Amino acid sequence: MSPGIFYPTKGTLAYSDFLVGYAIPYSAVRALGFGMFSSMEVVVILLTFLNYIACFFLLKYALRFSLLPSCAGAMFFAFNSPKFFQTGHLQLQYVVFLPLMFACVIAFARDAAKLSQRKAAALLTAASVLFLLQAVTAFYYAWFLVFWGFLFFLVSLVLTRSHRFLFTLIKNYWRSMVVAAAVLVLGFGAFLISYLPGIRQGTWYRYDYVIQMIPPWWSLLSMGGGNYLWGWLSAAVSPEPWPATWGELKVGIGLVPSLAWIAITVWMMWRLKTLPKKAGSHDDVFTAAPAFLIALVFATTLVYLIGFNYGHDHSPWFFVYKFFPGAKAIRAVSRYVIFLSLPMAVAFAFVIERGLRWASQQRNLMRRRVLTAAILLVAAFGIFEQFGVFKVGGTGFSKKAEEAYLKAMANKLPSDCTAFYIAPGPNGKHNSFEYQYDAMLISAMTDIPTFNASSSQFPHDWFLYDVHDAEYENNVKRWIDLNRINGRVCRLEVGPQVEAFDVHAPGPLDDPVFFVHQQYRDLAGREPTTEALPARTDQG
Repeated sequence: MSPGIFYPTKGTLAYSDFLVGYAIPYSAVRALGFGMFSSMEVVVILLTFLNYIACFFLLKYALRFSLLPSCAGAMFFAFNSPKFFQTGHLQLQYVVFLPLMFACVIAFARDAAKLSQRKAAALLTAASVLFLLQAVTAFYYAWFLVFWGFLFFLVSLVLTRSHRFLFTLIKNYWRSMVVAAAVLVLGFGAFLISYLPGIRQGTWYRYDYVIQMIPPWWSLLSMGGGNYLWGWLSAAVSPEPWPATWGELKVGIGLVPSLAWIAITVWMMWRLKTLPKKAGSHDDVFTAAPAFLIALVFATTLVYLIGFNYGHDHSPWFFVYKFFPGAKAIRAVSRYVIFLSLPMAVAFAFVIERGLRWASQQRNLMRRRVLTAAILLVAAFGIFEQFGVFKVGGTGFSKKAEEAYLKAMANKLPSDCTAFYIAPGPNGKHNSFEYQYDAMLISAMTDIPTFNASSSQFPHDWFLYDVHDAEYENNVKRWIDLNRINGRVCRLEVGPQVEAFDVHAPGPLDDPVFFVHQQYRDLAGREPTTEALPARTDQG
């Protein structure tokens, strides 16, 4: 719970996502001898593929769609543009537990007529455990699932067939539900206790800050400048100057998926009128399925409409922020689009399934083939719309050069340092967050704690983020005095030198007792950032 960042503050792991789902496979790959960057690369690629496999499992085996609709829906979920554009936010790539949760609940509902209490409890408990694992990996998706699920449940209660089926389930399997609920409550209690240091230290996000990350109209057309098809459109619709939160607002999903979703919503409204007003004699999943599909589509569309900025900072999200539990902890509201790709994938697979079935029923062979090919081509085009080149902050870096740089820097730290802080050299040209990340990586390599770090929350009275601030060194001294840190504190200068001093030694802070030259980072092969980047409104 207390990694060596923001030293000597305790409980610093709770300042951000726990990333448990990443930590376990990452540790396994590291144990095989891979380096830090190679291990992370392997894990990200593997998990991205598992995202696809998990959604395919949901569509093919839980919902029992045929092969091609399942493939198309799973590809949209795993490789959609909003998630791809957030590659820099590593936690947002972890969505593998979401379709597995859906699969457990759907399997429970689908087989409710023949399930024993033990099997029902096992499926629901598995869903609860998966939810908890998602929460301790990437909190946003767990919260968005709860909010979306709340709307889904409300719509299901309104529709006769779905609410009768739900009441029948509760009546028959309330014991199994109590077991799963107990596991969920206990796990969530442990989750909250683990986050107490972050809750005590941090503050809720202000709404005037949150509104900056609620998508306006242009963000629905923006898929990033590197998108193969719509990169030019992103540049055309983005306002000038770019908003400070531009990186969070490129949430477009392309022409075909956007038009398809509008058409699906209208279709479900029409189907709502055709649903029987009274429930039939059988309250089984097959009679309730159309109502649940309508609830899925309506809940998804409602989240879109609620989480939209209608101009002049007016959004219905204000009421969610004020009254829905935990909403004040949600900073980047626009990330809901990534979560919604799952229910959208279900609806898209359903439509493709129905379309292919309709085409197969045509009597004319040529007509069957033409219609089938047209449906598949449109679906393939909609998937292709998601792809592009990631251009935010460059297209990558040399692992060899980066590892050489970090190793050289780590080797310059004396082994008797109690802690260290990072400082830019006289020709430092990098952004503050790059220095913070360097400090964290070097701390991990040396096991020497650091005053620095970048996170969602920051300790009170910690003013060390802007390493270029004229008061930075004084703020370091203030942090040392405030926390009564004893022993040797090392000053690690990112080119050209490393310095260390004893906090009890006489003389000013800039009179080091240890001095050693260090090569510039640029000579290690990493180019400095020289072009101006849009201003950030947060410290992470």
